[in-house]
Amino acid sequence: MKLTPLLRVLQASACLVALASCTTTSQPTTSGILTTTAPAVATSDPLKICWGDFDKCQVDIPTSCDYCTYVDKTTTTTPGYTITETPCPTSTKFVRAAGGLNPSEADWLSTRLPNAVKGMSKYFASAGTQYDIAPLLKDKPPRIGLAFSGGGYRAMLGGAGVLQAFDSAANGGLPGFAGILDSSLYITGLSGGGWLVGSWALNDYPDIKKLNETWKLPSGDNDSLWDQWYGEHFFGSQPVCYGVQCEVYQKHHSGAPISFADAWSRLIARNILRTVNGDSRWSDLLSSQKHKSGQVPLPILVATGRTNGDAYQPEGPIFELSPFEFGAWDPLSIGAFVPMDKLGTRLDNGSSNGTCVRGLDNSAFIMGTSSLAITSVLTDDFGFTVQESAANIPNPFCGFGTGKQTECQKFKKFETLYLSDGGDSGQNIPLLPHLEPSREMDVIIAVDQSADQTDLFGICCGYNYPLAESLNWTLSYAKSAAGIAQGINVPNSLPTPGEVLDNLGLVYTPTFFGCDASDSTLPLCTPESESDVPCARAPAPLIVYLPNAPYVAYSNGTTSSTIGWPWGGGLTTNLINNGVALASTGNTSTSSTLPSWSVCLACALAERARTRAGIKERSTPCKACFKQYCAETKPKLPKSSLTNAVTGYYQPPPIANKVGPPAQVRKDTFCFIYPNRVLSSCNHNCKSENPLGCTPWGDDIHQPPPAHGEAFLVPEEEEEEEEEEVIAVWESERGEL
Repeated sequence: MKLTPLLRVLQASACLVALASCTTTSQPTTSGILTTTAPAVATSDPLKICWGDFDKCQVDIPTSCDYCTYVDKTTTTTPGYTITETPCPTSTKFVRAAGGLNPSEADWLSTRLPNAVKGMSKYFASAGTQYDIAPLLKDKPPRIGLAFSGGGYRAMLGGAGVLQAFDSAANGGLPGFAGILDSSLYITGLSGGGWLVGSWALNDYPDIKKLNETWKLPSGDNDSLWDQWYGEHFFGSQPVCYGVQCEVYQKHHSGAPISFADAWSRLIARNILRTVNGDSRWSDLLSSQKHKSGQVPLPILVATGRTNGDAYQPEGPIFELSPFEFGAWDPLSIGAFVPMDKLGTRLDNGSSNGTCVRGLDNSAFIMGTSSLAITSVLTDDFGFTVQESAANIPNPFCGFGTGKQTECQKFKKFETLYLSDGGDSGQNIPLLPHLEPSREMDVIIAVDQSADQTDLFGICCGYNYPLAESLNWTLSYAKSAAGIAQGINVPNSLPTPGEVLDNLGLVYTPTFFGCDASDSTLPLCTPESESDVPCARAPAPLIVYLPNAPYVAYSNGTTSSTIGWPWGGGLTTNLINNGVALASTGNTSTSSTLPSWSVCLACALAERARTRAGIKERSTPCKACFKQYCAETKPKLPKSSLTNAVTGYYQPPPIANKVGPPAQVRKDTFCFIYPNRVLSSCNHNCKSENPLGCTPWGDDIHQPPPAHGEAFLVPEEEEEEEEEEVIAVWESERGEL
């Protein structure tokens, strides 16, 4: 029996539920999917796992398993995928209120800024903006940030190409773009974008060519992530299965809560963090010499807090996971941070009971938490609890502060925080860390590899390209009570779905939002501003929006195909090259009055510093650039040139006329988010007959659909009965736990 990817997810999660309920070894049984009848027996071997009889992969795991053996190279590392308890003072307040930068981050920033200015000096000197560089950099130089969206391997590889183009010339950056990375202060990622940011940082910030050599993306017919876990036909015995089980049980045996997030994290580690020690911690990044000397931007990942199994959590806290600390800026939900190396420690009003936890910030676990998009499927459609599917983190914030902080309302009334994919808030581009007012950012380059297009029922008939829905979610958040309380200020010109539909050119080539400093959701504070009226200390950052499009390759493989398809070899190279082109091509207009894209990008990066320096008018090339790329004045493109003629779905044509072999795009899909609503499936490419009722994306959509409109393959007809039978067995036996 060959199971579909979705059922494989169920099997893996069911196994973890069983594992979480046991602390010693059970004898193998043949009772079905889960071990439910064999009693636990005492054992001196903590590496044997009480899971069901899935061939030798699930029982009698050898203690000599390579994946369960780690070398403790320094006194600060935690052996293996475990946690340990260490003494710590009871008089120290480990939690801080979210009222400005962490002092340690502020100290680091004072080291990073001079290096960033050096990078800007080299970059702007040859950028062609026709500005005098000295005034731009004299008092307060531009503060630049990079944000990489989710989207599985599509986002990781496409984002890698952008990062390669922006790297220094010595590391292979492109002329006209090299040095942007050197000039940036922060780099954020979530989900697939988080895999890029995390693996880049954990491998000590190499150039992309070297980083790509550390990745081991599936390349064979039976080498997808799930094939690695289950072997050729699910009942396999590949060593990956041993290793993941060993490590997850190690963590459980050491006293930490576990969930599906742990198995997912270990699986991702084997493909993306192969050269990183298994006991690597996210807080270890603070020890990097490149970080300490301010040579690289600060990496920050994002995750979403959950209270229920709904697919999207727009009201949930948005957590930052930086090497310095963990927490959320929003004062209406959390409004506090704890040091990252204390993650997992239960605190009362910010203080410990004399014992602190080390090791919960395992690097793979942090990256896996930020990419846990499958949580909503397991909870919303198959009855799993949030605890069983989301990342479990003991709550360090309960009792801290005043008001709601001491009442432990919402998340703080629970002993455990439950986190999932950073895009589950709808904000699939991690802009919020850059928008925190205390970071005083001027410009954010937002790389969007989202797959946005769905209809109102979640059926996925689009082509896996972005439609700026994440920007609309961020705009909505900025106008919410939580966003206003945090002081989030964004350009009011961030587009609604209707505005995108009216001008699809906004998402076809790069677009600038916030060209005018007055374009913001909050008014600027003045001496006359009322103390109880929200205002901003500075204009909203200008956002340079880089949407994925086919430049030199079709770059629209589905996000869910990250699990089930081989991505290695030529496909990896194609998507990285397309990312390079995304960063460096811009509009392909041959107009003699339009400067090159490299000049226009430099104009955007310098804009806020220009106004601060008192340079009243934009230079001639920058005027032409802003007319072409600013959202308000960007020329409209005929809708017919960017949509499928039959269905009306956004289907961008190749931009550079050099498009090579297509990425792996499957035709028949059913919705990843709402499987209970898709009894009839939709043809992915929406052929002219439109036989299954695909609803064209259009004016009938009033709210942005979920940022992750993803799909799995439709099961073949002969497998449907087996699938229903397995689900019935799974549901029956799960109820007996």
